[in-house]
Amino acid sequence: MKRQYQSGFTLIEIVLVFILVAILIAITTPLVVDTVRRADLTAAHESLYNALNRAQQLSQSQTNGQVWGVCLDNTNKRYIIVAGTCSVRVTTYDEIISIASNINISISSGDTIQFDSIKGNSNSWSSITLTNGGFSKSIVIYNQIINKDPASLTPNTSGG
Repeated sequence: MKRQYQSGFTLIEIVLVFILVAILIAITTPLVVDTVRRADLTAAHESLYNALNRAQQLSQSQTNGQVWGVCLDNTNKRYIIVAGTCSVRVTTYDEIISIASNINISISSGDTIQFDSIKGNSNSWSSITLTNGGFSKSIVIYNQIINKDPASLTPNTSGG
């Protein structure tokens, strides 16, 4: 008489597969989270850099007879390209750009970067830092310069 074997998986084999899958998930989850954080931060950084350049160009060209700037609003996770300043502005010209809720914005001076007409100089030396988790990116604004790589720029405090 021939013996018949039943095919299938044993309970031990199924448990081992689940354990291996759990280990893979435990290893890859932090990597995926960090990748998403970096991507959100990079997107916000590029967007803010573009908004600052746009405000500077609008101010230089005296669009609508206004000086232009960017208001940083960490509470509502956005920044706004404005004609005027944050407190005194023509709201019909506002361009609101929202950022991911996990991004924090900090600025070294005030809440507005404003550019003057013709030259497009900023109102002050400012450093804007965007953070997300353990990652951060900065933008430095000094006179007409908007620099995404602040390590390559140092302020001239000698007055010359």
